[in-house]
Amino acid sequence: MLTPTEVREAVERAQRRFVEACASATDEQWRFQPPGSGDRAWTMPQVVEHVTTGNQGVLLMMQSVVVSSPRGDQMPDFDDEDMPYLFYGGGGAPPPGLPEPSGAWAQDHGIAAFEESMRALLGWYDAVDVDLRGCAVAHPAFGLFDGAQWMLFQAVHAQQHRGQLLDLKRAADEATTAAV
Repeated sequence: MLTPTEVREAVERAQRRFVEACASATDEQWRFQPPGSGDRAWTMPQVVEHVTTGNQGVLLMMQSVVVSSPRGDQMPDFDDEDMPYLFYGGGGAPPPGLPEPSGAWAQDHGIAAFEESMRALLGWYDAVDVDLRGCAVAHPAFGLFDGAQWMLFQAVHAQQHRGQLLDLKRAADEATTAAV
């Protein structure tokens, strides 16, 4: 089980790596629209908007539901060390009620909005006066997480979509090279 400091460090590391993937994108990479449909066809702004909106939603859920949901004798469905592997195999359907991202965010705005959403999560995490290991709420696709695992989930979610950002950058570069 990770310590509170290790949980925080995992979120900070995911934030830093996600921002690096966004900030190093060229205008062409940022605007690139891959062929296909569904989440694999999202643009970089759509990915950033999705992760940012997810962070905001999880923060609200943690503030209002997780802290008032005692875990009791229920055990989380995953160990902390297993959290990075949640998305292997696709990760299931998106949470209900999460809107399709617009894709209209400019690069600077997207990075700033994402960073603010992560700062808000970490600020709340640092200030919360509840033992998050003693709280638990089920994720709609993955099962029961304790409160600290919800923070780890946000790190894993950002890392999963960072991979998508890197794939988009490569695809944009390949499309540009093929067009020449």
